[in-house]
Amino acid sequence: KHQYGCTIDELKLDLLKLKESKSEQVEMLKQKLETLESENKSTKSEKDRLANQIPDLTQKYENAIDELKCNSVKLEGSKSKHEELLNPKLEKLEKQNKLTKSEHDELASIVMKQSEEIALRVNAYKNLE
Repeated sequence: KHQYGCTIDELKLDLLKLKESKSEQVEMLKQKLETLESENKSTKSEKDRLANQIPDLTQKYENAIDELKCNSVKLEGSKSKHEELLNPKLEKLEKQNKLTKSEHDELASIVMKQSEEIALRVNAYKNLE
């Protein structure tokens, strides 16, 4: 027996087991490394693909902004034309409305006077009885 309390054969066996375990660990680490390298390659290719899309997307964004600006200018022009067409009509309607309102006020005044006259006549008639 050796000073560690086991035979040389047992030590050789332990050493062999350690070597096997080490080999298994090395193999596992190699597989992990291959997996990480593969993932890194796919991540890099995805990153490159996305980076290649940036100029195209930027151009599309700038084109959309230009189109919106153009549409805004068109809408402003259209709004001005509509206002030019509608303002005279609106003014005409407002004048007609004022006339109608003054006519309404005049008729209401006549109706009030007639109501007062009728009330006076009714009271006078009651007093005669």
